[in-house]
Amino acid sequence: MKLKNHPEEFVLGKFADEIAGRITRKTISGLQNIKETLSGDDSELNNCWDEICVQVQHEHSFFWDAYDETAQSYAMGYIEGLKEHEKLALWFQTEIGWDWLYADDEEREEYPPMLDEDIAQYIVKEYLYRKADVWTNERIRAYLTYRGVL
Repeated sequence: MKLKNHPEEFVLGKFADEIAGRITRKTISGLQNIKETLSGDDSELNNCWDEICVQVQHEHSFFWDAYDETAQSYAMGYIEGLKEHEKLALWFQTEIGWDWLYADDEEREEYPPMLDEDIAQYIVKEYLYRKADVWTNERIRAYLTYRGVL
């Protein structure tokens, strides 16, 4: 625990983690509601989240960029509804936010150059795809078994 040396990092990180977890859960729910799939009519997969999970767990399809863009778009919709301090807490967890936070005062702009897109990319990569890597259900197992992955 970093609390002894840098309590501000610990508190900021915990706050951001809670917000990112909430956005991740909402994003998963939104992706599960997308029933139009690109994996084919004979696929066991019946929603966009299932398709993302098998691609993260096995291999990216030709359509991966479309899935990634959809996931980021959903996350972005939830990020836009956050309060400014919540966005900042998340942005400070990104590489660019971390660099800004710890830059010399004379080297950084007065206000952080925060972009919602940076936050969405961070949440999708660090939270959503980590969930997708371990998520399973009957459809995902059947799909991966049929392809010889399981």
